[in-house]
Amino acid sequence: MKTLSKILVLALFLSPFLGQAQFVPKKTKVEKPSNISTKVSIKNNIPTLKKADLKTLQSSKVDLSKSTSPLKVDKALLTLPSRKKYHITPKNPYDNGLSFSFFGNYSPEAFTVGPRLSGQTSNAYSRNQYYTYSGFIVFNARAGKQYRVKIELKDVRGSGKITIDNQVSSVSNSNRTINYVFSSVSNGQHVIALSPYERNGAINPEDFKITSVQIDELE
Repeated sequence: MKTLSKILVLALFLSPFLGQAQFVPKKTKVEKPSNISTKVSIKNNIPTLKKADLKTLQSSKVDLSKSTSPLKVDKALLTLPSRKKYHITPKNPYDNGLSFSFFGNYSPEAFTVGPRLSGQTSNAYSRNQYYTYSGFIVFNARAGKQYRVKIELKDVRGSGKITIDNQVSSVSNSNRTINYVFSSVSNGQHVIALSPYERNGAINPEDFKITSVQIDELE
C-alpha cells in the first residue's frame, strides 16, 4: 500500500508538467523549385532549322532585304549546359559531322568568305548581281535536339551585318561573335547558310573572316 501511495503521489506531482508537454514536429527541408520548367520554356522558343539542299542554297539569289528579320537569341540559352560539343577551325576543319563549305580563300588562320557575282557588274549594288550565300556550315543533327552555334570572326572592317539562315546579325570589330540557335525535327545533314558581309556605307558586299565554328547540343 505504501508503494502504491508513493506512485500516486508521484503521478499527481508530475501531471502539471506532463500536461504542458507538446509534440514538436521535425523541421522539413524545403526543396527549391527545379529550373527544369524554365529550361523547357526557353527551349520551346528555339526556331526549327529545316533541311535544305546545299547546291540549292549555293545557287540562291533571293532578295534578303524582303525576307530577313533581326537575329535574336535569348541570353539564357547561351549559358545552358551542353551534352556534346563540335568545334572546327581552319587548322581542324572537320569534327564528327561538322564541316564548313565556302567560297573565298583559305589560310591556316581563317576561312575568308567572299561575295560571288552571278552576272554583269555595275557601279550600283544590287542583290540580283550576287548570289545570296557564300558560307555553309554543314552539320549532321539529330531529331528532337536543340543546338547552339557560335561563330568567331576576326578583322571585321567597320560595322555591318551578316545574314545567317535569313536572320540578320550585326557585327563589328568590337562584336566579332555570332550566336545562333536552332532545333532539328529530323536526322541527317542540315545546312546553315551565311551571306557575305554587308558593311555599313559600302556599295557592294565584302568578304569576312571566320576563325572557328562551335556547335553545342543542349541538354
